Amino acid sequence: MGIASGSGRVRGHVGRGYEIVTQWQNLEHDQAASIERQAIAYWRAHGWPQVDATPKDGRTETVSSDHLPERLAWLARLLEVEPVAT
Repeated sequence: MGIASGSGRVRGHVGRGYEIVTQWQNLEHDQAASIERQAIAYWRAHGWPQVDATPKDGRTETVSSDHLPERLAWLARLLEVEPVAT
């Protein structure tokens, strides 16, 4: 999970080996930051640890792809948007 103010940062993460699963655009920074904090707390509360074998930067904002549909549906509810098909 991450927050980017432009496509350059996204391209940089993809270039280092991260994969984009989905993205939501045009969020206010404070809203995106709040959702990121809530999502990471939700993952850890469910016992879903960070992925240690990740590219540089962002390790603490990762989780395995197990439970992906549940996580995307939860994020969609927070964002008040339609769930993303997986």
